[in-house]
Amino acid sequence: MSTANEIVKEQMVQTTSKKIVRSSEKQKPRACIPFTLYIGIRGFIGYSLLIA
Repeated sequence: MSTANEIVKEQMVQTTSKKIVRSSEKQKPRACIPFTLYIGIRGFIGYSLLIA
């Protein structure tokens, strides 16, 4: 079961990663997108470890 606090943090992470993907799409070099996603995933994992 997740608390309301965890749900809010989850939504924040999701919106942040969407913004990162959008900004990398604007820049257009394709190599940039997997890299940004990789950073986003690492950040998300680090973030969830901090919560846990």
